[in-house]
Amino acid sequence: MDDRVRINVSGTTFETRLSTLTRFPRTLLGSHSKRQKHYNDTLQEFYFNRHRLAFESILFYYQSNGRLILPDEVPFRVFTEEVEFFELGEDALNSISQGMLPNTIRKEPDRVVMRKIWNLFEHPDTSMLARAIALFSVFMIIASVLVSSVETLPQWGIRDCGKSCRNQTSGDLLKDCNSTFEKYEKCSKTKEIFMFLETICYSWFLFEYVIRFATAPDRSKFVISPLNLVDLLAICPFFILLLIRSERVVSLAVLRIIRVLRVFRVLKLSRYSGGLRVLCYTLRSSLKELEMAMLFVCMIVVLSSSAVYYTDLGHPKSQFSSIPDAFWWCATTVTTVGYGDQIPVTASGRFVGCICAVLGVLAFSLPVMAFATNFNAYLKCEPVRKLDPARERTESINRYRKSFRVSQVHLLFQFRLRSKRINFYRMTLSRIALSRMTLSRIALSRIALSRIALSRMTLSRIALSRIALSRMTLSRMTLSRMTLSRMNLLRSRSKRAET
Repeated sequence: MDDRVRINVSGTTFETRLSTLTRFPRTLLGSHSKRQKHYNDTLQEFYFNRHRLAFESILFYYQSNGRLILPDEVPFRVFTEEVEFFELGEDALNSISQGMLPNTIRKEPDRVVMRKIWNLFEHPDTSMLARAIALFSVFMIIASVLVSSVETLPQWGIRDCGKSCRNQTSGDLLKDCNSTFEKYEKCSKTKEIFMFLETICYSWFLFEYVIRFATAPDRSKFVISPLNLVDLLAICPFFILLLIRSERVVSLAVLRIIRVLRVFRVLKLSRYSGGLRVLCYTLRSSLKELEMAMLFVCMIVVLSSSAVYYTDLGHPKSQFSSIPDAFWWCATTVTTVGYGDQIPVTASGRFVGCICAVLGVLAFSLPVMAFATNFNAYLKCEPVRKLDPARERTESINRYRKSFRVSQVHLLFQFRLRSKRINFYRMTLSRIALSRMTLSRIALSRIALSRIALSRMTLSRIALSRIALSRMTLSRMTLSRMTLSRMNLLRSRSKRAET
């Protein structure tokens, strides 16, 4: 019997059998040597400080013999990091990457100047200047759309700029022509203002397209790229209108088609919006669901239009002259729009309308759920643009050199700063030592002076004592002399008295 294995992932304990893990011996959990590095002898379990929800799917990969499922609660990038940590291999990564957004390889020009210009106009995430250019391009797109929309307002009267006074009567010809001329003059000035604003916007679009085309690493792929085709379709109609000076040269239908093509400039915003790109990927991946929904809707439209036509047939107020005429009513009913321009008049026809509306809700609700699921899945794993491998190595070497130079400059700066600090500390210590020496010298000088003063006082005291002794000696000698003299006087007096 196989031993049970306990795996602790950030506090959550999982139990499985060793034979389950050894199904994939090249992985982290399947290899004994790799697995033992994370073993805790005290708790007798393997401990991993990793994502708990992601590990449930990774453990299921071992239990299901290679079925790897992305959990809904775990972001795609976090899950791929966990798969790489547990070394499940490229096959496992490819299995979860199927149906996800591909990682596009970013190709760049070889020359440094061309590469910088290309990144400025093509990749807004490379620098602050590139982001500013992208914001300015978005502003110009919005401005051009606003200008083309505002110029169609009735108060500007641009639609009436082509009117003339050729059909006026002879009596009122002068008056009417003067009024028409004033209106035409005002209208032409307004049209010139809008033309000037559109010229500025489209000049920027043309400049941007030319710069990107000139610096593109592969110009053939650049031209056939869908986003670049949209840019070209948005730019060309304006300059075609500039070449056609007079509306009499080309038919009015052609001019209207050219003006309608100017609406493509709105699609330029998809270049700067990751959400729109995700929506395009979602539409492409949901084609089967959309085809199924459209087929179901077409069947509902045909059946319902036939049913409502025959139920209202013969009624004097019937609004459906034929089955194709009922297609419009059925289409608006299926989509739950209901303009009300056509309605069934009989009870059976209204019953058909109710069934048509319910079937329309069912027809659109089922593919919408699948579409929303695909959109959320794509939104979680938005593609990360990667450089070309050779270019990536070059860029990594350049980044390493730059970081090494920066680190050298930083170390040199730190060394100089530390040397300055050491010199400052040394100077401070030397000054403190000098001050201490000065204080010690002053103290020694004071001690010497005090000793000299004491010696002087001692000498003065000795001198005074000697003077006092000498005075005492002199006084004693004087007394002795006086005593001797008195004794001599007494002796002489005694001798005289005797005689």
